[in-house]
Amino acid sequence: AKYIDYIRNDMDVDQNVAEHVEILWKEPAIKEIFDNRAKLKIDDSSAYFFEEVQRIATRSYIPTDKDILLVRHRTTGVIEQKFEIGGTNFHIFDVGGQQSERKK
Repeated sequence: AKYIDYIRNDMDVDQNVAEHVEILWKEPAIKEIFDNRAKLKIDDSSAYFFEEVQRIATRSYIPTDKDILLVRHRTTGVIEQKFEIGGTNFHIFDVGGQQSERKK
């Protein structure tokens, strides 16, 4: 627990962090907490990243398509993005994530 208090949001996930995450993820109490994730607002995809922490902790880590699809970044409000792929212009809007998170 002292190590987890030491970890900051701006730290890289290195081998040391990965080992501590693996130890915690194997704990029955943590699995029980994850089983109640809906009540605790823990993302479903967290288990995937906990299982993949050793791969993620490598210096040569490059996110896979699955990593990108499963990552969550909570947003509020409307975020607009414009980009071009192969000569086709795209204009997308993020309207604040889950419906329950959107402002009225």
